[in-house]
Parts: sequence; structure tokens; C-alpha cells
Amino acid sequence: MVKKMISVIVPIYNVYNYLEKCLNSIINQTYKNLEIILIDDGSTDGCGKMCDNYKELDNRIVVVHQKNCGLSNARNKGIEIAKGNLISFVDGDDYLELNMFDELKKNMDKYNSDISIGHYYYLKNDKRIIREKIKKLSFVSTGYNKFCNIQNEYENLTVFSWGKIYKREIFNNIRYPEGRIYEDSYIICNVLKEANRVSYLIKPLYNYCYRSDSIVNTFDINHFDKIDANNKKIVFFLKNDYLDLALKEKNKKMNNIIINLSKMKSYRIKNKKVFNKYYKELLDTNKEVKWKDASKKVKLFKIFRRPYISVLAIMYRVKDLIKK
Repeated sequence: MVKKMISVIVPIYNVYNYLEKCLNSIINQTYKNLEIILIDDGSTDGCGKMCDNYKELDNRIVVVHQKNCGLSNARNKGIEIAKGNLISFVDGDDYLELNMFDELKKNMDKYNSDISIGHYYYLKNDKRIIREKIKKLSFVSTGYNKFCNIQNEYENLTVFSWGKIYKREIFNNIRYPEGRIYEDSYIICNVLKEANRVSYLIKPLYNYCYRSDSIVNTFDINHFDKIDANNKKIVFFLKNDYLDLALKEKNKKMNNIIINLSKMKSYRIKNKKVFNKYYKELLDTNKEVKWKDASKKVKLFKIFRRPYISVLAIMYRVKDLIKK
């Protein structure tokens, strides 16, 4: 029986030192029926040439060169040209275990799922760490339970775009929001809504490489996109009468605003308009989260308000000084 084709979409931007390992881990997969779509998103460090060289070595590779438009645009471009029955995303600075697609496809078939999700290693300073210690080996989620997995120990496994295979039709009417970071979080509810069954295989198959200079590990005003993604999820949960999930997401939203406002002060980012906008949003959401439902950070904010943000800012500054 001919195996279904998996279209592997790899957005690439200035990750030359990581790209060879990434591409080798894809072309050497034990699952061979792959379409490997490399989106060179305006790289200036030689990644584009490396993509072309790999295309000469493997006829499964498709290369697209474009001006720098961002991660979301690169993923969307890959979705549009993908020919496979299944889709997977790999970031150009990460790499895969060589049996990842075989394992995820078997788990998809086992549960007749529309999305198959694996676990991952977190790589920092050449050490591979399993951050989420989950005992269950494999399972499937349907209905309301699909969305619970955004709120529990499976959150990262569920929200991150990579480390999964999706049936192609999941993305028939879904695209990543361009010009945003935390793009995975923006669309996760819609992605899960399109899937009748979501299966999990709690086995590390993807290697996520921590980079201190990556977008999500540095701070600027764009990190408030995370709060806008929280709002998207809150609206979705309320619309579907998942009131408990909406409440948890409001806690997360408050935590994220508190952290971001503290970092603004810590890094001396002077933007009064942004600060006041999200501080007001913090106060408004604070009225909706009762003391008994509040997280520790939210409770501290309820007691101390703005001074608590200033104290956190000092703590972030001290941590940065210690690192240096």
C-alpha cells in the first residue's frame, strides 16, 4: 500500500549554523514519502544557497526564495503549495528524530485522528531536556477535551505548530496571522475545532533548540501579541460556553500583561500609549477574575497593583545583571 505523502514545510531565515542538521534529519526520515518545502524567507547568511544545494541532492525538495516576510507568511506560502495528504511544520533551527513521521503516522492511524501530536526535547547548552513530565504514553482527545489540552500539562505540545502531522484539510480555511509573533497561539482554537480527533504520543520526537537571540526569547513591544492571542482564545471559549477555560485564559492573560509591563519598565522601553493601554486591560480583566480563581501572580497584583509591577521590573533587571 502506498503511504500518504507528508508535506514538510520549513520556514528558513538566517539559521545557517543549524540548517544542515535540520535538513539531514528530514531527508533521512524512515518515512520516505515526503514533499520537503523549504521557504527561504530572505536569508542573508547562505541559507538560500544551502537550500538549492540540497534540492540538487534530493528530488523531494521544493525551494521557494522570497523577500523577508516573516514566519507566518512563510508557513502560509508552504500551505498554499503543499501537495501532500498530510502537513507538518519544522523550524529551520530545530531537528527531528529520524523516526518522527513514522511514529506520528502510526499513532494517527491507531486513533483515526486528524492531528497527531508528539512530545519534544528542549535543547539548551547542548543538553536535551524533557520539560513536561507526562506519564501517559498515548491517548486521543475529542470535543471539549481537545481544548482542555491548551490549559494543562499538554499546553506546549498542543499549541506549538511543530512536532505534529495534520490532515491537509485542517488548513483549508486557516492561515497564520502575518506580522504577529505567538502566531501558533492565535489559531490553535480554530485548528482544534477543525479536527474531530486529536491523538497524542508522549515520546520525544522533535528537538526544539533554544536560542537566546530568537524572537520569543528577546523582548520588545511585539510581545504584547501574546495578550491579543489570549483574547482570541477567551472569545472562542466564551462563544462555545467553555466558561472554565475562559476563566483560566483570563488568568493567563493577566499573568502575561503583568510580565510584559514589568519587562517594559525593566528594559526602560518608553511607550506610554502601549503601557497605559495594557494596564487598563489588566485592570478590566482583574474585575472579572475573583480572588478564589486567581493565580499567585494575579493575587499579588490584586493586593499591590502598580508597585508589584515595579518590583518585578527590578527583579528582571537583577536577573539580567547576574547573567552578564
